[in-house]
Amino acid sequence: MENKQKNKQIAEAFYLTKDIEKYGSGFTRVRREIAAYPTMKFQYRNAGYGFFAEFNYERQKISLEEKSSEKSSEIFSLIAGEPHITIVSIARQLNISTRMVEK
Repeated sequence: MENKQKNKQIAEAFYLTKDIEKYGSGFTRVRREIAAYPTMKFQYRNAGYGFFAEFNYERQKISLEEKSSEKSSEIFSLIAGEPHITIVSIARQLNISTRMVEK
């Protein structure tokens, strides 16, 4: 019981110093934010001195850099196969904008 009281007092101190927004809502907010990642697991446990949180997930989304890298590879392949290919032709073949090809 005493441990819980200490945790409440510490949380109150963090709240009053504006180091946390609202105590007691963190786990709810974390679960809401990771809902977009269905393979992500969020586990936590009381470690006596605080909480231990663990996140695990399987890769499920491709980052913008990876998408860009894939398109770049496709563009380079087209250029290698036809050195005089135009930007417009590349854009049509890859179904992307000419601006994307230029970048």
